[in-house]
Amino acid sequence: MSVLSKSSLTLVTLGLCTETYLVPVQKNCKQCPACGMAIERSEGCNKMTCTSCGVFFCYRCNQQIDGYKHYWNGNCILFDLSEIERWEAEVGQQMM
Repeated sequence: MSVLSKSSLTLVTLGLCTETYLVPVQKNCKQCPACGMAIERSEGCNKMTCTSCGVFFCYRCNQQIDGYKHYWNGNCILFDLSEIERWEAEVGQQMM
């Protein structure tokens, strides 16, 4: 299944369905588990809110979730180690 299976029709309608556009989107995006919209996380935690339908989902496992409870039982982690390190480096620069 393509990352943009449900939303590719919109891209075709807008004339954006080209190899140049789809390849980067497929590599950098996850699909909303409810509506199929392509979502890209640039920074922050793994709890995502789909801007199309408003559903909460975990970016790491791509499951629809109900708030933060998903992260309490150890299913997934809220912050990836790389994100924590990025934040610590950014805060460290601000402190100097």
